[in-house]
Amino acid sequence: MKQLLYPLLLFSFILLGGFRPGEQKALPIWQFGERVIEDGFPASANPLWARLRQCQVNYDETERLYKISLVADVRALEAQTVRASGFMLPLDESDKTKHFLLTRRAPLCRSCEAPGTPNEALEVRTTEPVDWTADIIAIKGRFKLINDGRNGFFFALLDAETAS
Repeated sequence: MKQLLYPLLLFSFILLGGFRPGEQKALPIWQFGERVIEDGFPASANPLWARLRQCQVNYDETERLYKISLVADVRALEAQTVRASGFMLPLDESDKTKHFLLTRRAPLCRSCEAPGTPNEALEVRTTEPVDWTADIIAIKGRFKLINDGRNGFFFALLDAETAS
């Protein structure tokens, strides 16, 4: 069934306007039809995601940067050990990695752009390499606010490890 689901979702993505050949300007992912498709993807119910989604994310067309408005509830997480569950999105081609994104929603593919909005992703740096998996995983680590609007990363888990 999954073998049919992903091509169907990709085709729907194209029909809904997510792919525009010749498009030159960078637009935020949720301005296209992807969001409709992503809503049907598996998603983590971990309460941390609800807290992070309180932060408003905008795309500045002039500066070509994502910007975030942090709320006090999220600022309070700074330097705290937190637990998150989600889907692993490697930042390299390795099957074992110490640096990846953890996303609330399942990605379309291992090398695809992170699904959802930038407030639904954590940059993770682990103490030990983690085996890549398409299944949901749990990670705990030290929460850090970062400001990488160019890449759309605003939150990180440092010194992280897999959690049960």
